[in-house]
This record gives sequence, structure tokens and C-alpha cells, in this order.
Amino acid sequence: MAQTTTTKSNTAGNTATKTDSAANQKPSASSGASSYKTEQKGSASSGGYDPAILRLIDYVRENNDVKKVVTSYKFDKNDPIGYNHLLICCNETPLVKESFQKYLTNDTYDVFERCSLQGERAASGYAKTQEIIGRLPDVPVKWVENYDWRTDSYFDGTTDPLTHGKKRLYLKLYKGAPVKACPAFTEKAVCCNYHIVDFVENCPFECVYCILQAIQNRPLITVHVNAEEMIGQIAEIITKHPQKNFRIGTGEFSDSLATDHILNINPFLVEVFGKLPNALLELKTKSDHVQPLIGLRHNGQTVVSWSVGTEEMAKAVEYKTALPSARVAAASVLAKDGYHIAFHLDPIIVQNDAESRYLNLMENIAKSVPAEKIAWFSMGSLRFIPKLKAVAEKRFPKTDIFASDFVQDDEKTRYFRPVREKLYKTEVRDCISELSESIFGNPSSLHSIGRRSSVLLNKSRREIADILCVKPDAVIFTSGASESNNLVLRSVIQSHSADNKLPHIITSPAEHPSILKTLRLLVSHRAIELTVVPVDRCGRVDPESVKTAFTPNTALVTICAVAPEIGTIQPLEHISAICKNAGILFHSDFSQGVRSQAYPFMNMCDFFTVSAHKIYGMRGIGLLVKNTDYPLSALITGGDQEFGVRAGTENTILAVALSTALACLQNDKEEQKTGLLMQSLHQLITENSNRFVLTGHPSDRAYFHLSYTVKDVSAEKLLIALDMQNVCASSGSACSVGNREASEIMLALNTPPELTMNTLRLTSGRYNTPDEIQTAAKIITNTAEKLSVKS
Repeated sequence: MAQTTTTKSNTAGNTATKTDSAANQKPSASSGASSYKTEQKGSASSGGYDPAILRLIDYVRENNDVKKVVTSYKFDKNDPIGYNHLLICCNETPLVKESFQKYLTNDTYDVFERCSLQGERAASGYAKTQEIIGRLPDVPVKWVENYDWRTDSYFDGTTDPLTHGKKRLYLKLYKGAPVKACPAFTEKAVCCNYHIVDFVENCPFECVYCILQAIQNRPLITVHVNAEEMIGQIAEIITKHPQKNFRIGTGEFSDSLATDHILNINPFLVEVFGKLPNALLELKTKSDHVQPLIGLRHNGQTVVSWSVGTEEMAKAVEYKTALPSARVAAASVLAKDGYHIAFHLDPIIVQNDAESRYLNLMENIAKSVPAEKIAWFSMGSLRFIPKLKAVAEKRFPKTDIFASDFVQDDEKTRYFRPVREKLYKTEVRDCISELSESIFGNPSSLHSIGRRSSVLLNKSRREIADILCVKPDAVIFTSGASESNNLVLRSVIQSHSADNKLPHIITSPAEHPSILKTLRLLVSHRAIELTVVPVDRCGRVDPESVKTAFTPNTALVTICAVAPEIGTIQPLEHISAICKNAGILFHSDFSQGVRSQAYPFMNMCDFFTVSAHKIYGMRGIGLLVKNTDYPLSALITGGDQEFGVRAGTENTILAVALSTALACLQNDKEEQKTGLLMQSLHQLITENSNRFVLTGHPSDRAYFHLSYTVKDVSAEKLLIALDMQNVCASSGSACSVGNREASEIMLALNTPPELTMNTLRLTSGRYNTPDEIQTAAKIITNTAEKLSVKS
């Protein structure tokens, strides 16, 4: 153990103020349970915990009443670090652990409210050291020759050191070259001439996805107090090469602004770069603490960049940071002070309504920051090294961001390529970029911005109509196929509301839940009569069975183009002809059908529905296309948008993106290869295992779709095991996830009871590769064999 001495600064100075960055903060509870001091006068068995916490733990153990504990002791649920302290002491009580997880929130407190100082003795005489100590006058300082936190008694007995938080500042000297190459650079990367300098290592913020948890798993923040010497060396290097341009950033291994209200490094750094015409400084942050930067002589040589995402995602996974709206407001302040601003949409995380939420973000940016002040935008989807997932899920047990479809790529786990391309595909991204000045107007408004938006909306409608070979007024924009399906079903009911007899609707057990569940609900409300026609062993509907089911009151037949769960293509040509001859409306859900061989039969339907995200578009928009004069009744009222059947401001940018995605799909050679890849996957799976039995039609099926029942293997266990190996599959329809009952289609296929829940569904896209297919097949078959209950 290193020899240490302890001093307490009596240097005049203000205590650390709360950062403005905690836009989503709430005050901590005032009880002793929210304060964790290391200087205890308790028993030897106290482990260094505050007596209030020990009393709380004893009460929990005796009474096992979490709710009463929280109420009585005012446990600081806003303090995730205190939460983890409690878990350490109560980890043998599963009920306590599970219950307290519910109280972990995104509310934050000042990250330096309870910190300590540790320093190398060699750093004690530096001016920056004394400056920092002066800003923390009530914090004890411990000087050591060589500090190793792993031998520090403060952290003894803690399996995860980060549960203590990062409230210890470690002051030391930086040794070596001050400028390093970008850590993300690889031989496959296109170099952007970005270099980094580490004045600070580790970040006080707690982002669930942050890679620092895996590579800097230390409960302290290191500050290099010889920062001004480092800055001088950097300036000397830049000055010696006047013909070379330099781009240097400080936010790779910490947040550039989060700690600078204490460290005060940025003002000197910014003004030095202001004198270097061939250098650009980037300060990267999730903070809104920008006051120290205002009024500096930056001369346009500093770009302040913000990592931004949706408000909802920030609340869920970016603890202690400013909310994105606060970051944008801070960017607006600095833009007025002459700084250039940049935004990193990174990581983009798949979530419900992500597209509309990102649109809200972009609209806020456009309103807040002048375009001429924006230096760049960058984008990146969620990716992580394997070690990070284990660390993050342990530290943040409520997170679900790692539960999506991922694949191992470039030594990192990423979303599958189709998902990544959906998030920021070139064509869609480019069209969004072109619309940056037009998309924010209301298409129904008379002002110039609104008129531009209206022109773009109508242009997209015409382009979609041309592709689908329908009239423009047949194209109705909705939020997706589920809404479109409901619009058709409820319109039929509305038009028959004056009749004495209930409308009769015919469907199949292969339909999407937005059809089947809605129809079952309408039956329970005595709004319709329903017939579910049978399917054959491949899941196909016999057109004659539809004809046989007709009654005098039959108002609608709704049969999907492709069965979403089993991939079978339905005989739409024959069914539509039978309906037409009988004068009965025919509707088809084409969500899975646009990419399939059923595509040519769209216009044989009176109505068909489409979801953009099934064709590489953006979530949050879809279509209802009508080839009939049959009147529709609005689900959403209050406006005349979408020909009076869907009130509300139209989403122009999503409409343009949908038009672009449809156009790209028409002549996509990569998409045409998908069928061959899936044939290969099926062959590899069935040749190497006899547990997989194909469901659906063996040939008349969507070329991108495979579905199986798996003998002697629990589907739930299989999906989890595959996910752990970065192969992501599903069981049943994505919209029925969480349903513990067998689906209607599996029951209709007379699937043996022991197999109805053991289903596996695999789909692929234009960006899957042969190597990925071979790897996935091997993992799937090997995993099934290991999990077999008979092996």
C-alpha cells in the first residue's frame, strides 16, 4: 500500500455548483439515506456505509416491505449510485432487489455533490491542482506516490467498482505525446484526420451504452493537471506545420464540458486554438453547461458538438445528462456567440415511433440553430463490444436497448445491416437532407413554408401512385398498416350502421393481429358477424371456401397477401375475382406482400395496405390504397387532411421517405439476391439438423421468409440462446410478442400441441451477406442440438 498523507484545503473558493446540464434533475431526498460518507464512526462491520443506509437495510431484512421502507425512510430513488449500494448489501434478498429496481429513475443529482480528491504527489505543486482544490474547499485531498484504486479501502468488497459512482477526482500528470490518433480508426475506415487529446479520462455521466464502462471500468475521473503544458505542445506541433490542417477533439474518453466548471481547461484551450488558423478544435458533449465558453476569443476555430437523440431515449439510457432539448438550447446560445455547431445523431437506437421523435429533434434544431452555423451532422447506429453488454445489463438491469436484432461485425455487435440501412439509408438520408428547409411547414397552411411542404407531399403521393399504378387520390397516408387495416374494417361497419342486420366479414387464421384481434373485438361488441375460413396444411386459403362462406350480408373479405407468421402467399388473383363477381369488397394486407411475388396482384384488391418499414422505409408511416369509390369513415376526426378520412397534420418527410423507398425497391439488384440467400439458409439448416420442419408453403412463399417448428426445443430458450450469439430471430408475428398462447395460424395448421409454441421465424434483407447466412445456419443448428430436451 502506498504511503499517504491527508490534507484538507482551506484555499478560498466556491463550492462546486450544480451543473446546468442536469435538465432532468430533481432535488435529492433530504434524509440521511441519500448521503454516503466514507468517514464512518460506526461498527467495524459497517463496511463504510452511512448508518442511515444500514438502518434501512436492517429494516428491509426484518420487514421485507419495500414500499413502506421507501415511504418511511424517503429513500433517494433519484440516486442510482445509492440504489446500487443497497443492492450490494441486500443481494441475498431477491424480492428487495427486484422491487428496488422499479425505483431506479433517470432523475439526477450534482455529479460532484459528494466527491473526494486523490492526487499524485508530483502533481501537487501545479497551478491547475491548486485551482481545482480551491473550487472544492470542503473536500479532503489525499496525496500518494503511485495510486492504484484497486488497493483503496474505499472500494473494498465491491464486485463492480462503478457502483460507487465516479465521484473521486484523481489529479495526475500526463506523460507522453499529447495528441493521439482517433481510437475508432481502422484500415477499413475513411480517415477524417481526427485526432484526440485526453485532458480528462472517464465521464461523470452514466449512459447505458457507453463503451467507457467496458474499457475504463474505474470509479474515478482522472484529470491531467499539466493541461496547459499539453496545450502548449499541441500548439507548437500545429505551428510547425502551417500547410497541414488539424482537427483535434477532447470528447472521446470524457465529456468535454461536463467537468469544466471545476477544471476550467476549456477557456485557455479555446483561445489558443483561436490563434491557430490551420486547426479546428471540437468539444463534444451531452451537457448544456456552456456559460464558461461565452465571450472567448475563439475566432471560429472551435466547433462545439452535441450527441443528440430523442427525449424519451435520453431519459431511459442517458443518466445525469442534459435532455436533448436542453442541449439544443445550449447550442443556440453558442451559435449566437459565433461558434460553429455540430450534431452527432449517435447512437441511433431502434424504438417505437423513433422516426417521428427524431423528426421532432430535427425540427427543434432547425428552429434553434441557424443553418450557416451548423458545421456538420453525423450518424451512427447502436453498436457495442461484447463485453459492454454484460457490464451495462448488470449496472442497468431495466435496460432493454440490447434486446433488438444484432449481428457481430467488425469486432462489434451491431444491428443487422437491413436495420442499419433502415435507420440511415443513403437515398432516404439524402432526400431528408434536401428537405431540411421545407419539411417543417404544415402542408395545410397558406404561408410559403406550408405551401412548399404541400407541394412535396403531393409530389410524393403522385410518385407512389405511379409506382403502384393507381390514381393519386387513391393513396391515403396513415401511420402504418395496422391503422390502415382498422380504417377499412371500421368504415365497413359505419356504412352498415343504419341496417338492421350486422355486416358479415370473412377472413382467415393467417392474418396479422391488427385484423384478427380487431375482428374478434368487433364480434364481442356485436358489431359484425365473422367467418374465419380454413386453410390447408400449407396455410393457403381455398378460394372456393371463401365463396361458400358468402351470405346475403357479406360486406367484406380480408385476406393477407403473405401470411406474416409462416410466409405463405395467398391466391389473391382467384379470391379477388370471386369477390368481384359477387359484388363484395376485397381487402388485402400487403405489409409483407410488397417485397414478395404477390406484388402484381395489388390492384385486384378494392383496398390494400402497406407499411413503410417493411420495405426499407421509416417507421411511423404507411398507406391505404383504395381502388373503389366506397366511402371511408375517419378514425381520427377534426380536419380535412387525406381527403377527409384522416385528420391531423401530415408528416411530409415520412411521405417523401416512403416514396423514395418504394422507388429504390423497384430496381434493387441486391434485393433480388435475397431469395437465393434464404434458399441457402434453408438448405444449410435442414441438412444439418432434423429438428427443423418448415411451416407454410414450400415454394409459394415470400422469398425473404422462413418459418419452422423446432422439435424438442423450447422456442423461448432457443431465441435467447441465439440472441446471445448475435443471431436474432423471432417466434410468431412481431406484433404478438409476449402472447403466451399458440397463434391462430399454428392451430389452424393442426400443428401438434407440443410444437405450437416452438416456432422460429427468420427473415432477411438486401444487405445480408452469404457469410452471415452460413454463420447463422451453423449457430442455429448447433444451438438447437444443445438445447434439445432429448439430447
